[in-house]
Amino acid sequence: MPNWCSTTYAFKGRGLEAFKTKFIEVMDKLVENNNHSCYIFLEDLLDAYGYDKDSPARLNSFSRGWITYYQDNGSWLTVDTEDAWGPQTDAFDIILADYPDVDYVFIAEEPGCELYLNSDSDGEYFDDKYYVEYVKDGSYDVERFHTMEEVNDWLLYRAEVDDINKLVEGEDYYIHKYEQA
Repeated sequence: MPNWCSTTYAFKGRGLEAFKTKFIEVMDKLVENNNHSCYIFLEDLLDAYGYDKDSPARLNSFSRGWITYYQDNGSWLTVDTEDAWGPQTDAFDIILADYPDVDYVFIAEEPGCELYLNSDSDGEYFDDKYYVEYVKDGSYDVERFHTMEEVNDWLLYRAEVDDINKLVEGEDYYIHKYEQA
């Protein structure tokens, strides 16, 4: 059984309107056929786009995961997935071959393997640099931050202490820095 990676994609580009229209049409139909559940397997998405399992585009693809959410944000489209072990970009790469003016960036977290990736080097859609896990009295909290100063300020506030040195990394909190994907 894999560790699950939460990935959020932001699709953008000059050809976005045509891509969004088709994607939302396909997803709405898949959701309707799936008892109105948004949990759509990436393999089913490829099937709905006409890429059957034997098509040359899919022969070496790996798309183990499912879509959990999608939203039209006007000038971009958000898609959230849960993927096996890491971002499963193959399905979107196959579909986007038909939309050369559309691209995507993503941010992904898979805590089991300590995989924290952000492909948005400009920070236009995902400007987070740090992922922090905090545990206190059995309560678990997660936040994302832009700077270490913000991380320290939040930890001091959350832990209700006046000195960051009173906290023990690995016991009270874990700080993960997003790697450039």
